[in-house]
Formats: sequence, C-alpha cells, structure tokens
Amino acid sequence: MAVISIRSFGGIAPRFNPRYLPDPRAQTATNVDTSKRGSLVPIKNAGSSVASFGANVKTLGRYESNDVNYWVAGQNKTSFAKSQLTNDTREFMFLTIDENNTTRPPLFSFDTYIDTPPQSALYGLYGFTAYFGLGVPAPSSAPTVTLRSEDSEGADQEGGITEEEAAGKTREYRSYVTTYVWTIGGREMESGPSPASDSLPVFLESSEYLRVTLPNSLPTYPTDYGISGSPLGMQASAVKVRLYRSVGGEFLLVNSTGDYSLTNGPVDDTTLAEDLGEPIPSITWGLPPRDLKGLTNMSNGIVAGFTGRDVYFSEPYVTHAWPVSYVISVDSPIVALASLDTTLVVLTKERPYFIQGSTPEFLTLVEADADQGCVSADSVATMNGEVYFASPDGLIATSPRGTRIITEALFGYRDWNTTFNISTIKGFTHDLKYFGFSNSLDFIYDIPTGEITTFNIGIQAAVTDHADDTLYVVLTDRTVREWGAGSNLSYTWKSKVFGLPSEASFSAMQVEAETYNLTAKVYVDGTLLHTQTVTSRNAFRLPSVLGRDWVIELTGDKEVYNVALAQSITELAGA
Repeated sequence: MAVISIRSFGGIAPRFNPRYLPDPRAQTATNVDTSKRGSLVPIKNAGSSVASFGANVKTLGRYESNDVNYWVAGQNKTSFAKSQLTNDTREFMFLTIDENNTTRPPLFSFDTYIDTPPQSALYGLYGFTAYFGLGVPAPSSAPTVTLRSEDSEGADQEGGITEEEAAGKTREYRSYVTTYVWTIGGREMESGPSPASDSLPVFLESSEYLRVTLPNSLPTYPTDYGISGSPLGMQASAVKVRLYRSVGGEFLLVNSTGDYSLTNGPVDDTTLAEDLGEPIPSITWGLPPRDLKGLTNMSNGIVAGFTGRDVYFSEPYVTHAWPVSYVISVDSPIVALASLDTTLVVLTKERPYFIQGSTPEFLTLVEADADQGCVSADSVATMNGEVYFASPDGLIATSPRGTRIITEALFGYRDWNTTFNISTIKGFTHDLKYFGFSNSLDFIYDIPTGEITTFNIGIQAAVTDHADDTLYVVLTDRTVREWGAGSNLSYTWKSKVFGLPSEASFSAMQVEAETYNLTAKVYVDGTLLHTQTVTSRNAFRLPSVLGRDWVIELTGDKEVYNVALAQSITELAGA
C-alpha cells in the first residue's frame, strides 16, 4: 500500500474491530454531520436564545394559536395533545402534569397561553395561565321520583288519581337519569348518566305526572377515583343539570328548551312523549383514568392514552369522554404510544402492537413481527410513516409494514448498551435525522446514509416544530434555542486502523479542506507519531518511522474533502 487516501468520512460502527471497519467509517466521529455523503463537515451549535424557563424542564412543546406561537413545557414527564375539536375557536390543548407520579387527572387549557414563558411554573407547567380538569364526573345518586296529580279542584297533591279515574287510560312506566353539563370556553362537556331512578307508572291522559329531584351541588370524583373534590377550575355558575326519561328502551331529553341550574329544585315532568328531545349521547361516557399517560392524537378526532396494559380512547371529537367499552388491552406493560395515520402504535416492554381503525368502536389489535421492547418512552419519535424508539438491541423503526433494528449493522447488543445510556434517551426527528439525547452521550442517526455520529451539548428537552421545520432544544442553562442555527462546532474524526501486510513508512501527508486551520494527528502502531496544525493544502513531512497500523485523526471546524498519507510528496499527487 503506497498511499492511504480517505475521500469519504462516515460515522462510527462499534460492532467492528477498528482494523475491520469499512474505509469511510470511524472509531470516533464527534460533532460530525454525515448528511453531505462524503466530505467531513461539522454540525452547527444551537442558535441564540429565543425563550427561557425558571427551572429545568423535561418536556417542551410548541403551539400556534391565532397566528401566535407559544411555548409550553413541563418540569416533569408531560404529554400535550392539540385540540381536534370541531369549530374550536378557543384553541384547546389537553395535557398531563407528571406522568411518573400522577396526582390528578389530565387537564385542559384554552386561550390562556403565554408567549414569553414565566420564570415560575404552576403545577410544574409553563406557558399557561389557567388549567381545568379533563372530564366531568357523573351524578353519584339516582334521581328520587314521586308520583303527583291534581285533585278535583286542580290543586297539586301527592299520589296518583283514583282507580275510577284511571279506568280505560294507558299506563306508562318511566325512569330517569341526570347528567352534569359543564360549559367552559364556549363548549359543553356532558358527564355520563347517573344511576337510573326507580321505574314508576303514570297514567296518560290524566292529571298524573312525576316529580324528579335534581343534583344540587357540584359534581365530585367517585370514591374509587383516587382523588376527591371537583375537577380543577369548575365553578357552580358554569354547571347545569340535564334530565332524561326512559322511552322504548332509551333515555330521551326532557328539558329540551334548556338545562336546569344546581339550585333549580325538583322538576315536574309533564312533557308528552312526542315532545321529548334527542337520546342521551353520553350513556357510555366516563372519566379519563386518573393516571392516564401518553396523550396522543389519532385521526378522526380521537385522542388515545394508556395506563398499565390498557389503551384508552376518547369519544371522537369529545375529548373529555373516555368510554370503558373502547379500552383495548395488551399482554405487556405499555411504555409509550405514537400515531401513524389511522394506526396507533403501542410500544410495550416486550414488543410493539398496532391498533388500526378509524372509529373507536371498530379497532383491531395486531401484534408486530418482532419482539423488541421500548426502554424509554422519551425515545419515541415518528417520521416518514415509521415510529423510532430505543430498544435493548438498538434503535428500532416500526410500522405495520414491518419492524427492524436500523442500527444492527453498526452496534451489537453490548456496544449499544455501553456507548449510550439507553434508558434516558430522548428522541426527536428532524431533516431526515433521528436525534438521541441521553444522560451520557448524544447521537445523530442520519436516516438516508445510515450513519451515526455523536455529540454532547447538554440537551434537557426538545420539540420539532413542523410549522417552521425547526428543531428547538433546551440547554442546561434553561434557554430554548434553534438547533443548527449557531456557529460550527469543533469535530473530532478518527479513522479506522489501516493495517499493512508489512511495515512501511509514510513520510508525507496532505489535507484538502474548504478553508484552514485544522489539526491533524497520525498514530502508528497505537502511538501518536505526529501532530500538525494544517494551514493550507500543501503537503507536509512526517517523521520517518516504520509501522504496520496507521490511524489518522482530524480536529477542526472546517469542511475537509480528502486526506492522504504517502511514502513521498510525489506519490501524494495521485492520491
């Protein structure tokens, strides 16, 4: 081998012994951008600060409302789901507080975002001025119903008409349920129904009617819910009561002209059957689980979440209602959810699952074709119709089309687990790259080239804003910055071991770069031979040493096109 020439600079591949690496691959590739597919290019630092927080945040979100962009963030593990409500002029957002230590149900906010984040947080969340509990508890008690009628003088009396008066009249049995209706932000949120009242008979075409008691206090969470009291932010002036009556096996609206207040008192039902309103829509609606995690928007207005091994789905476009009949269970603890079109990807500790369908009543569960568990909920990110996540075996890409370990050619099991702290990986996708930020070492997986390079800037949280195609990161100084908008970072790229069949001496070296200065090092048989500050494309001399194993290392922030070692200056001309 008369010349060692490197014209392509790739990423790392710890699966290989350094002497068996393919020529473009490196032992070290720190702060290197491989997207140019050839030359050695540095990544850029984050840009100037665009926002800051008063404490460390673990979750960052970006939300646009009325053409204004807002930052939202959580000091703890948090999930945000943007509104999919029809005719939403108030810009609702649904969120959790702390998914690792849930102390209250999911919340929602609307119209109350802060353009510049405050330096103090409410409930560990930044970017909001008001929060409200998601879900409306149903009335806990059945309505009390009594039979009433008018006497011969037209006065109201307890009890029904006489047997003689009832002769030839049709008797109808009636039962009642009530619901709460919470109106806030211009939207009505109706609870599930109360227990049904006793069924009492009433004679039609007579003076008989039924008197129904209504709830007279704010709804409170059921005793088995894990917390007490009413939903956060609920006020009595915003809550009404809706009354339904049984007819032909369903409950129809009684008060079709308006709801009742909490101070309304008993209601006398004299409504004819033909004047009743629509059927109760919330017969199956329930509260979201108190410890619901991973709020994820699906198609057709559905929001999904999970707890334990159970996946919950909201009523389409009715995000406060979570029917138990929609729950789908898997056989392994769930770690995270992700959405692909009409498919919900369920990542568990053992394998992925796919829940497919456009309505929650008709969803199908399909098991993935590979047993690859997710080790970090934060590592989950989507791009190009696939979901990426960290598993014990490497970085995984999964979709209904198949599941594969995309880093398998670069990392073995031990290499992957010792190079990165995989359980702390936070994953984000941007510009056809997967960014993995961890507590030990960060990495970039370039999806088109299949190359991995490393860096360590100190990223606490991040979010990809698809509206302006920007990845924003939160650094350790708590500032939000645009990824790649700063100056070039200094890279270190260390080549494979070029092993020769016999000892040789390379006495000349040349580095062709866009501009200079940069530093070149040459190692021979594991020992540093020479360090050179390169200021031009002119060749320079190396000490005359015989060796079999040669390694080149470059450090700098300028683009490099080619580097070569030769036994003479003349030989470099053909490198």
